[in-house]
Amino acid sequence: MKLSNPLPLEELFVLGLNGHAPFMGALPTYLVRLVTEVNWDSERDCFDSLSRQTAIFYSQPNPDCTPDIQRNEQWKQEHVIFPALRRNFLPPTSFVNNGAILQIASLNDLYKVFERC
Repeated sequence: MKLSNPLPLEELFVLGLNGHAPFMGALPTYLVRLVTEVNWDSERDCFDSLSRQTAIFYSQPNPDCTPDIQRNEQWKQEHVIFPALRRNFLPPTSFVNNGAILQIASLNDLYKVFERC
């Protein structure tokens, strides 16, 4: 990736996940929430609240409902976001124990079922 000098603000948000940039219409709200919602005094709380606000910013959908925009959003979800989640998301074991994540199927069990067919 080649960056221009000086770095435009839009390019800064693409650095995290190639191919996905957040909806820039939500940028003013994100900046306000960084000031009002992030606890800058405690390091642990700062990282927690900053990551939460950034996640909210990146999850804002584009409100434009034109077919081209909708197809582009669906393509990004299928080819950029879901593969990145599959590669990088490592939930803690407490998520399994408290029911936050449920295993719906096991690949090994599915192979056993379909071997019989």
